Amino acid sequence: MVDADDRKKQFNWLIKAARAAVIASLVIIALTAIGGVAMTVAAIGDALDTGQWTRVVPYVLCVLGALLAVGWLMVIYGLVQALVANENAVVDTAGRLNRLETILDDQSHSLNRLINLQSLSDKAKSLIYRDREIEAMQEVIHEDTMRQDYDTAAALIDMMESRFGYADEADRLRKELAQSRKATFEEKIDNAVARVQKIIEDHDFARALRAAEKLIGLFPDNEKITSLPERVESERANHKKMLLEQYGDAVNKNDVERGVDLLKELDRYLAPQEAAALRESARGVFKAKLHNLGVQFAIQVTDQKWSEAVATGEEIIRDFPNSRMSLEVRQKMPQLRELMSAGTETTAAGRA
Repeated sequence: MVDADDRKKQFNWLIKAARAAVIASLVIIALTAIGGVAMTVAAIGDALDTGQWTRVVPYVLCVLGALLAVGWLMVIYGLVQALVANENAVVDTAGRLNRLETILDDQSHSLNRLINLQSLSDKAKSLIYRDREIEAMQEVIHEDTMRQDYDTAAALIDMMESRFGYADEADRLRKELAQSRKATFEEKIDNAVARVQKIIEDHDFARALRAAEKLIGLFPDNEKITSLPERVESERANHKKMLLEQYGDAVNKNDVERGVDLLKELDRYLAPQEAAALRESARGVFKAKLHNLGVQFAIQVTDQKWSEAVATGEEIIRDFPNSRMSLEVRQKMPQLRELMSAGTETTAAGRA
């Protein structure tokens, strides 16, 4: 099972073989034509002396045949190139159709999720997006605290507890607010810097940079604050370097799973030219990952582990949507889901 690029490469040998055949044939025809021309000239000389021009005809036909053969070789070579180009175009079109089908499937899943969300209560939606809500409110509360707008910060904390039900987080923020009221200006600055440093240590560099820029807006003349963006970029660069070293180590050890995980994380940090430098290596890692998943999927189907096979199939379709394996797995998924459902019902009936 190969992807679109590999399918194109399958036909490279045909072009090379046709080119070699044309060159060899041209050499043979050229030698034949040269001999034919020499013999034609000699025959014409004899005909001038003897007057027997009919002897010239075979040699002339031989030369014309060589020229005709050259023409047909060019036509055949052009047809081979056209056929290969047509096959490549078909492969490209199939890849685009696969991508379009994947996009439509993703949109269908997204629409279903939206429909499900519409039917949920506000409280249920709040639970789903709890971490994002807490993070957003924390940033606003800390910003108000640094402005010494304690009343607004306290009101937001009360709303966090009463409206969203985050009692534990509200208690923690109230303690921070109380400490901030008592703290000196330098202590407040140090606490703000420490908070940005904590975000950096979580490797959320985009959020850390946003927090640093907000602090610079509040304290543009404080050196501890103005140096924060440089610190964020330095830590980000060090983290990227560490990931690249770990990726190189994973490739050397043929640790496919670790290599794929590192590539996904590196995708957030690499510039286009850096990503291009890793392209060949990444292609090998992902091919190995796809191969492993294919073997795993085949074993699970053979062992009739339907739920595991469905999970592996969904991973193949999600992570490798343009591969031929994804297309084949997608065709098997409806039957596998039916078998999984039938197995679940049988198990439930047995327990009853």
